[in-house]
Amino acid sequence: MPPEVDARYTYYQLKWLKPEAEAIATGTTFKELSGAATATLPFKLAPAAEQTRIANQLDTLLTRIQSCNDRFDTIPALVKRFRQAVLDAAVSGSLTHPWKTARNAADWSTTTVSSICQKHRVITYGVVKLGEEVPNGTPCLRTSNVRWLRFELDGMKRIAPTLSAEYSRTILRGGEVLVNVRGTLGGVAVAGHEMLGWNISREVAVLPVEQSIVDPRFAAYWVASDASQKWLAGMEKGITYVGINIEDLRNLPIRLPSLPEQAEIVRRVEALFTLADRIEARATVARTQAQRLTPLVLAKAFRGELALQDPADAPASVLLERIASQRTAPIAKKQSKTTRQVRASRAPKEAVAVTKSRQDEDVKGKPYLADHLRRLGSPTTAEALFKASELPIADFYKQLAWEVAQGHIADGGTTLEAHHAVG
Repeated sequence: MPPEVDARYTYYQLKWLKPEAEAIATGTTFKELSGAATATLPFKLAPAAEQTRIANQLDTLLTRIQSCNDRFDTIPALVKRFRQAVLDAAVSGSLTHPWKTARNAADWSTTTVSSICQKHRVITYGVVKLGEEVPNGTPCLRTSNVRWLRFELDGMKRIAPTLSAEYSRTILRGGEVLVNVRGTLGGVAVAGHEMLGWNISREVAVLPVEQSIVDPRFAAYWVASDASQKWLAGMEKGITYVGINIEDLRNLPIRLPSLPEQAEIVRRVEALFTLADRIEARATVARTQAQRLTPLVLAKAFRGELALQDPADAPASVLLERIASQRTAPIAKKQSKTTRQVRASRAPKEAVAVTKSRQDEDVKGKPYLADHLRRLGSPTTAEALFKASELPIADFYKQLAWEVAQGHIADGGTTLEAHHAVG
């Protein structure tokens, strides 16, 4: 790349041209651009001074956009912690303490999960072997369907009705608390009445709670709370196959408030969870909009609408003539040591020594640039990485695109960062 062309300007324009580059790339295992194909990309050359202004503006704006996206990325974890904090307050009594004090409500009683279940039904797990999928068969809930206080019904299996009938003790009637006891633990949810007649797999336990004693939703909150999950985790059986013993689940301690206070707890938890859902939904929409900003800003930059144009700038046509003349100028075979030193001292900062090729054994198919980033102490700019790489500009951007696609490098917009090396 000629020293008159700002490396950052080039990087951002190639980033903007990425969709066009991908459209003409070839290859099956990974896409690659030939030199001839790269030469066809419509590169827009601005006057040298304007290149710098555009690159500076993009540095500032894309850093802000990345910072915004980074903050959006933290919201799901914050909302998750909020929900767990709400649940912890609910089962500790602090969520309804003022309500309880004002009404002089009864104190909470301590018992076990088995004592709040129906006498004629047992806490147990479901169908051991589900067999083949049966179209229009009986829906059977697995651990993948039972999540934290909710269900995910995508991929739900249907089993033979005759097989389900063999496990009649776990056929759902609605209002049962379902708990994952094998594999992926932490899933707890209340079966709705629309699940009447459904069944569960052996990885899921059913708690047929007695609704004259406990609201099923409060029971689910208790089992899903951090304290209960830690208690159950301490009772997990198995090393290669993690699980909870049914007897341990039956013995899980539970503190019960009065039914009116349970109803108030459920009302408040549902209201706060609805608020969390709204926050999460709005954040998702805002994050999607923020992710569209980078291509919009790049497009604006290379339409000439981002940075002010200065009539005093030397026209881009002059820059093109200078670049063309440098290409056609004869290269002196011999240069004195003094001449080389003078030219090196006057070379602009963007000039780099080119000693490598993308075809070198330590470059092609290797995380060559990622290794450089680690030595540089990533994250760093594309310009700094280009200088360190000693690759021609075309080879550098091909290699960079490949390493980003392979997951060796994370492109943060204005900086690049090496992913941790495996092994």
